[in-house]
Amino acid sequence: MPIWLGPPGNLKQLPYPSKGLSAPRVRAGAVHTLASGGMAVDSLGRRRHYNLAWQNLGNRAGMSPSGVLDILERMYEGAFGPGPFALIDSARTNILPANLATATSTRRDTVGWSASWATTPGALASVSTLITQTGNIRGLSAPMTSGTGVATVWASPTASVPVEPHAPCVLPSLSYTGSVYAAIGAGTGAQSAAARITWFTAAGVVISTTTGTVTALSTSSWTRLTVTATSPSNAAYALLSVLPSSVTMPSTLLLDGAQLEQAAAVTGWLLGTGVPRVVFDQLGDGYPLMGYHDVTTTLLEVG
Repeated sequence: MPIWLGPPGNLKQLPYPSKGLSAPRVRAGAVHTLASGGMAVDSLGRRRHYNLAWQNLGNRAGMSPSGVLDILERMYEGAFGPGPFALIDSARTNILPANLATATSTRRDTVGWSASWATTPGALASVSTLITQTGNIRGLSAPMTSGTGVATVWASPTASVPVEPHAPCVLPSLSYTGSVYAAIGAGTGAQSAAARITWFTAAGVVISTTTGTVTALSTSSWTRLTVTATSPSNAAYALLSVLPSSVTMPSTLLLDGAQLEQAAAVTGWLLGTGVPRVVFDQLGDGYPLMGYHDVTTTLLEVG
């Protein structure tokens, strides 16, 4: 089960660390003792610290110093650019950021969600009145008043639009499956919808799109829209979106449980952890025996 590290579009495959990988979420902020004896905890944000270790490089197939240590040293010294680098951990399923994956539940706002419409829609909203498919506390509401439109994690993707983190980093020439649960707001007009993946180069230029099956939506149950495609050979990012069609206006599209995964078929929904951007904090090299290396590194999530 490998990991990939490097600049988007030029990721380097590394074997999974022989001693495993730890990625604690570290909170930034102070802890205060109250007069009552209780505690008050400030949280400015949480970011992961990745600790990786390989033993006996040169003694295991596919783990020669030139295949691992050399790559890490070149990244550390800036030979692949200053960073930060993308880190794809194959042990993680959903590569969407958490607020996209939960359809607004983690931040309780619509950050990361946008809509592109033929006419002006109602405002996207994070709503707590839904009985969500995933059991999370909120979902996304996308009202439509006329015309047709696209509810997407980024609006009208073009080369001038920054694609991260809403369009996470992907690997070329591999199968990816996008999915999202969709429904119609009670008392609003009928509509159908399909899931779509848009592929980008490392420069953020659109390569192509792949659209799933158009499916009629219901007011009484959630429908899981899916799309599966092989990423183009020059793909570096992918954007998951939803395309409404056959809309009877006015109508409200409801979304929950979005997922983008490196898989040939859809799997059960899991919280998205994104594709983090990281920088090197430390890189250590030990010599257990002549010709062998024990390598450790600490990568810090940025942004």
